[in-house]
Amino acid sequence: MVQGVVVDDGFIVDRNPATGDILGRIPVTSQCELETIISNANEAKQAWAGTLLERRIKLLFEACQKLSACVDDLATKITEEMGKPIQEAKTEALGAADKGSFLELMKNSND
Repeated sequence: MVQGVVVDDGFIVDRNPATGDILGRIPVTSQCELETIISNANEAKQAWAGTLLERRIKLLFEACQKLSACVDDLATKITEEMGKPIQEAKTEALGAADKGSFLELMKNSND
């Protein structure tokens, strides 16, 4: 067990905290894989920094729309994995998805 998380045979055991049911087994990332992930993220950061603000806003707005389309599924997953009541989980998922007004403000301030 690492910080309250069960690691079994190279896998993190994902459990529903309310029922104890196993939701899945996620492979532990190796040090080598982690270094590759960090390197790729640094490259992506440089590419993102070179992307025009208008394009970034468009991409983020599209991502928010996709999140909005699956709020109920996200809320269910949050409830299963974190034990949060479904209404709180739905509020959390909606909060992550509802950034359209902020993105619109960013777009208008850049015009």
